[in-house]
Amino acid sequence: MHRIIIIFLSVSNILFLFAQTEPRIYTQQQENAYIFYVDSDFPTEIWLYITAKKLINFQASSMPLYEGLIQKNEIKKYLFQLKRQDNTKSASYQISSMFTIGNPLTAHHDNTYTYYFPFEHGTKFKLVQGYHGTFSHTGKNEYAVDFAMPEGTPICAARAGIVAMVKENSHIGGSSPSYAEQANYIHILHADGSSGNYVHLQYQGAVVQINDHVVSGQLIGYSGNTGFSSGPHLHFSVSLPKKNGSLQSIPFFFLRYDGQRISPEENKYYYGFQQGKKPFPVLYGSDLSIENFKDYRELIVEDGSIHVTTEQIDDTTIVYIHNGTKKTYSCTVFSKLSNMYSAVFLPVVHTVPPLSKIFITLLHPNQKKTPSSYRIYLSYKEIRS
Repeated sequence: MHRIIIIFLSVSNILFLFAQTEPRIYTQQQENAYIFYVDSDFPTEIWLYITAKKLINFQASSMPLYEGLIQKNEIKKYLFQLKRQDNTKSASYQISSMFTIGNPLTAHHDNTYTYYFPFEHGTKFKLVQGYHGTFSHTGKNEYAVDFAMPEGTPICAARAGIVAMVKENSHIGGSSPSYAEQANYIHILHADGSSGNYVHLQYQGAVVQINDHVVSGQLIGYSGNTGFSSGPHLHFSVSLPKKNGSLQSIPFFFLRYDGQRISPEENKYYYGFQQGKKPFPVLYGSDLSIENFKDYRELIVEDGSIHVTTEQIDDTTIVYIHNGTKKTYSCTVFSKLSNMYSAVFLPVVHTVPPLSKIFITLLHPNQKKTPSSYRIYLSYKEIRS
């Protein structure tokens, strides 16, 4: 994660300046020179990178203006100076500042580490955009993952560390990159200098504070839909700091419910799993087959209706006929499918006994990124004995 500070100032009215967020950069005037300092309230080291976009009638003490480490809670750290060259002429400057948590000179990701999924043990969510996702996972975000989930879903730390940055004051989100700065987030610095980034959290959605030490699996906040977001989800990545003040996402592995170390894949569902906690039943819609429903019949109470009913397991739809009458019917099921296929050839005809619910078919999505949809139609005729 990085911040950008753009400063355009006329010398006639400059005394000091503030960044919109920490760190605080300011100046002190000494004769015809302006000395730049920084104060940092961060509980971790940060790397600061400052460049001059324009200097008019100023000479800089260094180029880039500053590139280096700021210690945690460091006060009045000298950065650089700008010296006015000709006092009889007007002068101005424009500088750009970027910073990131961590130290790019020492940070080195432990590639043997296996991360928890960033949600509660036993809960399941779909990974809707993975590595190199075409919607927004390019450049610094190329190794990020997005999990679709309702707003307010509990978010857990994927790895232990120190909470270095928290933003939770935004209500705003949208599907344009112009909303990017409106995202709420939590950034946690890990022991190896990498960071875990949890983004698009809801307003006031953090339950941790800067400088908190968290353990793997600990509740840290709640998901939302803020920032550059096309729908409620959690954006998660593991990143390393770079010397230009940015963060670069890197590949990582998750811990699956069966203890296996896996690389996340787009359009798959995953269970949160935390070692030492109670086992939970595992059911994926993609694993269902018609053999699971062989001779399926459920007795139901009388309600006088006959209709199709469905059940959703992940992206798989289970189709039933519900006969809440005391009569037997011959039922024909038709379908209109878009980017889906039926496990049973349709149309199909079934005899449905009184007060019974019987299995018809499974509808699976094709393995494509385009949306899928279905319509099921039912015609029926009473069978008289």
